[in-house]
Amino acid sequence: MFIERLEAKDYVSFAKDKLNLSFADIKQVKNGMYIRLLVREFGPSPEFVLRDFVCEGINNPISKENEIPLQKVWREFLAEKFGEEYKTACNSFLKKQYEDGLIK
Repeated sequence: MFIERLEAKDYVSFAKDKLNLSFADIKQVKNGMYIRLLVREFGPSPEFVLRDFVCEGINNPISKENEIPLQKVWREFLAEKFGEEYKTACNSFLKKQYEDGLIK
């Protein structure tokens, strides 16, 4: 819906401008976009699957620990990019999650 409309440069901009991190890798995966970020030259790199409304930390504890904070920044980034269209869709998604008991 929204991530399909983003280009590779948008993900690079997200990493650099919003997270102040270097961008290491990107590839399309089922229902999302895999990204790997560089925190340091050596050591574990945070890895995430980004979707329209969620961010899933994968493959290491650093990713899992930063899943929710990154998700907040990701939603803010998409809201800036797509405006009211995104905000309305995200609110509908979150309302449905709440009604289904998936979030409190």
